[in-house]
Amino acid sequence: MMRDLDIILVGATGYTGLTCASYISTRLPASLRWGVAGRDRSKLEKLAETLAGVENASKPVLLPIDVKSKDDVDVLVKKTKVVISVVGPYAVAGSYIFEACARNGTHYLDCNGEVPWLQDMIKQNEQAAKNSGSMMIPCCGFAVVPADLSTYLLAAHLRRSSVPLTTSLVCCHDFVGAPSGGTVLSALNTLSQYGIKRTLAACEPFALSPVKPGYLNQSEGSMSGPRDDFGDLLGKMSGFGVQNSEVLGTLITSPQDDVDRAVLTRSWGLLSTTEKAYSSDFYYSGSRVRYDSALAAWSGRASYISTILLAASPLRAAIRRYWYDAGEGPSEEERKKGLLEFRSIGVGKKAQGREDGDEKEVAMCKMSFAGDLYLFTALCLSEAAMVLLDGVTEAQKMGGGVWTCAFLGEDFAERLQAAGVKIETISI
Repeated sequence: MMRDLDIILVGATGYTGLTCASYISTRLPASLRWGVAGRDRSKLEKLAETLAGVENASKPVLLPIDVKSKDDVDVLVKKTKVVISVVGPYAVAGSYIFEACARNGTHYLDCNGEVPWLQDMIKQNEQAAKNSGSMMIPCCGFAVVPADLSTYLLAAHLRRSSVPLTTSLVCCHDFVGAPSGGTVLSALNTLSQYGIKRTLAACEPFALSPVKPGYLNQSEGSMSGPRDDFGDLLGKMSGFGVQNSEVLGTLITSPQDDVDRAVLTRSWGLLSTTEKAYSSDFYYSGSRVRYDSALAAWSGRASYISTILLAASPLRAAIRRYWYDAGEGPSEEERKKGLLEFRSIGVGKKAQGREDGDEKEVAMCKMSFAGDLYLFTALCLSEAAMVLLDGVTEAQKMGGGVWTCAFLGEDFAERLQAAGVKIETISI
């Protein structure tokens, strides 16, 4: 692919965009040809001045762009091999970028958590991406990467023992951080634009997957599958989703579970025809640790109640008024305290007739990062772009299409580790 630039970062002057621009300029190869795009030239120039003051930082090309102009976006994406889009709310500002990349064979990355919008983009643009050769990896940030990549690595670990991954439980074990104004605005806009019914439907298990497992009760859209695969590793679930695990602690449903589940079960469906396939009856769930059982019970209730309340526009309006504005977020001092740790368990059922002990094999993947979720997202997007440029992964093997970060596989995991993310997968 002959293009003027390797990477263009669109939305570079927003909260996530500034972090991503800083990472690209200081952590990726100095020989990289890259540009920053946004609506306001003066903000782009200010960003360039800031980067120029950083020792050994590479200098981007400045590309003013109206992301709501089809013609402007079309010209922009033809200049580069990879687009990183951080223009949320994506349903408001990201559709033309997604469409143009799919049509023009430009590889694409974003960090969206807007599942109904993503569902529409897949339906409208997947065939164009296949035709053009565009490898598109949405949801490649704090939302989805820990869950999707951990599950992929669990499957790879179990596959070495010729055991397919049957069940995955992804647990947010520890987390310090807060969402920016843009992140909250994207979530509120999703509920306003699509409504809670459509939003929840898009997040149903396997709603984004091209195929569905046989056990799925499609009439109800529920996962009625093999949760008991974990056996004694997970205790019985109480009211409001509280569960005590001897390995992970006291668990409640993760607030991020809907987005993770939608994309991760798409990974299962897309990988089902490859040598990296999970079990045909794969089951996933996501949880978050609460170290106090009483607090866990109240957290479960609060999560349930807040979902209902957010359907009401007055609460959404109040949050818009009192939370950070778009482009703003936690201070540098607050961000220095950030950290994240995920511990995921995978179970694989052994084939009948094997004489090597237990009927199942269990593995754990630990993923941690000493930094806030926006630096982690910038790291993921930037390193994923390098994999798209240079890697040999399932994405490259499959060619054009709307894939997931699981398709970046071991190459992606190795780059994350080299960038400071700790990843360990072991049998337990």
